[in-house]
Amino acid sequence: MKTPSSKSAFTLIEVLVVIFVVAILAAMLLPAISRWKSRSKVSLCVRNLQQIATGCNVYASDDINGLYPGDVLSGSTNEPSRNSHAYFYFQKLSPYGVSLQSLVCPADKIKFVATNYSELSNSNVSYFFRVNIPTNFPSADVSTNKSEIVGYTFLAGDRNLQANGQPVKPGLFVLTTNLSLNWTHEMHLDCGNLAYGDGHVDTRRTNDMNGTFQPQSGRTDWLVFP
Repeated sequence: MKTPSSKSAFTLIEVLVVIFVVAILAAMLLPAISRWKSRSKVSLCVRNLQQIATGCNVYASDDINGLYPGDVLSGSTNEPSRNSHAYFYFQKLSPYGVSLQSLVCPADKIKFVATNYSELSNSNVSYFFRVNIPTNFPSADVSTNKSEIVGYTFLAGDRNLQANGQPVKPGLFVLTTNLSLNWTHEMHLDCGNLAYGDGHVDTRRTNDMNGTFQPQSGRTDWLVFP
């Protein structure tokens, strides 16, 4: 005579309860994981821009006039050469420790790392570059007024900017006083990174953009977008 098996199978209800609990845990964990990945990409982007800012400063210290790559002047007009390709300015940083990997933000889904600097194009750049940079900006002195630093010394930043509700297109972009600038969702969620002349990088949210891109009185400020 056979004895009943000591092993008991899960009932359908028990299986459904387990699936339900797993689904609830996944729903709780996935947003946290997504936020962690997003913050990780922002941090990597900050490191990229720190490397770019350092390269710009080394370039300027090497230049006979102490100019940044964006200060390529034409004649006595005190205007930049106005090359409309962002990669043109980043190519100038190749001898100054700026890697090709640092030119592409890890959150940028449409840009890719170039194989070498001679083949660099806007497809390999995630950041805008500022041209006609003022040479009389404040130094890295910590006592300098922060609003002055924010207003006059940013060198480069994430390309996902929009002006008056419209994404900024590749090419030259003129800063004016009547612009409403904020970030799109394309790369970082409601925030972006900016590199400054003293080498630091700020992560700025859309609601913290007031005064960030105010042009200096009496001069034309240009950004070049990839």
